[in-house]
Amino acid sequence: MEILSRQLRSLHPLPYVSSHPKCAQFRLNHLIFADDLMVFMRGDVPSVVTVVESLGQFASISGLHANPSKTSIYFGGVTDDIKQQIEAATGYSEAKFPFRYLGVTLNLGRLTPDMFRGMMDKIQAAIHH
Repeated sequence: MEILSRQLRSLHPLPYVSSHPKCAQFRLNHLIFADDLMVFMRGDVPSVVTVVESLGQFASISGLHANPSKTSIYFGGVTDDIKQQIEAATGYSEAKFPFRYLGVTLNLGRLTPDMFRGMMDKIQAAIHH
C-alpha cells in the first residue's frame, strides 16, 4: 500500500491532474484504511482518468485490483455531462451522499457532531461493557 500511496502522491505535480479544492492545501488526494481506498480529485475527466490509469498500473504490478461492483464515484458540483463522461471512462457507477465510512456519515457539507453519534454510542457501549 505504501507503493500505491507514493504513486498517488506523485500525481500532485502533474499539470493535467487537479486536486479536490478542499484537499489541495493539505496535498491530500487519498486515504487508505485496511482494504479501503478513497481518492479525492477534482471532478474533471483528465484528473479522474489519470487516477484510474494509475490504479491500473498498480494492479498490474501488485495483482490487487479494484472490484468494480464495490467501487463507486461520489460527485459534488459536477455537471451531468461530466458525470457521464467520467462514468464511461472509468466503468464505475455513481453513488450518492450521504454514506457511512468507518461508522461516520459523510456528506458534501461539513462534518457535524451528530454524524459521529453512532460511532460514539458504540464506543461508549464498549467502555461500559
